[in-house]
Amino acid sequence: MGYPAMIQKLLAPAFILFLSPLASTAEDAAENEPAKPAEGALQERLQRYFQAAEEERDNSAAYWGALDQLSEDQVEPAREAIFEAAKAKAIADGREKQFRKGEILFDNPFGIDQVCPMPFVIKTKGEKPAGGWPAYINIHGSGPIDREYEIHQKRHRFFSGKLVVPRSPHKETKAPGEGKTVGIWRHALIPAIEQLAADLVMFEEVDPDRIYLMGFSEGGYFSYRAIPSMCDRLAGAAPSAGGGIKDPGWVDNLVTVPFYAQSGEFDNAFKRAENFREMAGQLKEAKERYGDRLRVRLIEYKKHGHQIPDTMKETSAPLWLEKFTRDPIPDLVIWQQRKNVEANANRKGDPNYTYPYVAENHYWIAVEDLIGDFSRIEARYKDNEIRLKSEQYSTLIVRLNDQMVDFGKPVKIFFNDALVYEGKPERRLSTMIKTWEERQDPGLVFPAEIRVHRKAP
Repeated sequence: MGYPAMIQKLLAPAFILFLSPLASTAEDAAENEPAKPAEGALQERLQRYFQAAEEERDNSAAYWGALDQLSEDQVEPAREAIFEAAKAKAIADGREKQFRKGEILFDNPFGIDQVCPMPFVIKTKGEKPAGGWPAYINIHGSGPIDREYEIHQKRHRFFSGKLVVPRSPHKETKAPGEGKTVGIWRHALIPAIEQLAADLVMFEEVDPDRIYLMGFSEGGYFSYRAIPSMCDRLAGAAPSAGGGIKDPGWVDNLVTVPFYAQSGEFDNAFKRAENFREMAGQLKEAKERYGDRLRVRLIEYKKHGHQIPDTMKETSAPLWLEKFTRDPIPDLVIWQQRKNVEANANRKGDPNYTYPYVAENHYWIAVEDLIGDFSRIEARYKDNEIRLKSEQYSTLIVRLNDQMVDFGKPVKIFFNDALVYEGKPERRLSTMIKTWEERQDPGLVFPAEIRVHRKAP
């Protein structure tokens, strides 16, 4: 998926035949049509929009005027035009130059520095597929950070595509009484990994539907934590030697993302082996509920501890993941996340060891607030009906495109079985830009959105 700069003509004149003396032919009708923006007007306006400072951008229907309302065949060219205009802005701002240096800059969520650099290395093997490169983001473990960073650049030999190894941006920190670094991949670093994924698509010709997340040890822990927040950007995830997640219902997030986890039988530190087995039991129950929707592979290595043979050809995560492609609009989404997760009770009270980051959008669902420390949403669509379930939220935002519903027919939305919307949504350029700015992901750009409210019982 290259999102080329060549943009098709967006606003072709409409020819309407009125059965009246006022317009008896298609030519007469065309003459009476309001003037349409000239070809190139959209590209020029988008360039101006993105070149402006973010606080000065006006993404209103009034600003876009006749360009705002889109037909079905104008959506894909508009997506490409948005991508190219945003890319031009990123290049002008020096973002590509920074990327070519092997690091990205992002706002540090802990306030340690105003802007925090995250270095990374890219290893490329094989030939680029027609749709773009697959990318395997490989998160290193704890320990001396530079050593772990170097080791993980060489861990995986069996892959074709781009192996991307970021270095934790945090300084060396040690827990009391311990001789190794801990807490270097906190949940709040998820936005940095999301930005890395966006830059790979923009500057490295990576297919946005073939990005995979892997990690070993603490990198495995991070992969587990990231799934509820960013699995809509992933085509698969593969944590290794990172224990398991025991939160009830967490495994339901996996109905939309292929998942491959590995652990050692005697990896008993931090109860990793115990947690892995408990998660495996939950996945077995989930498989009975969801059947083939759940694409999971688990390996527990007998007589192994923390160091496991997870990079052999027959156990290689990239070779298992590569056969999967992301579906950015799955017809069933289950989204469960927590506001704060304490990874180690001994570190309680350390503000740099909690994980306050929560996502505000997930596939085609968005929220405005997180209610309490826990939230769960189930969302389905079929036959122009959307069905939502949540006990924590009173308001949800539903994003739509032409692959999900027929815009020419009424769409019904049910929230906890109550009808809360019925009507024909409109495709709008402003909505496409809004959803681009939220995620910078071409696959998560939507032309329509509907805000719905849960009815009181």
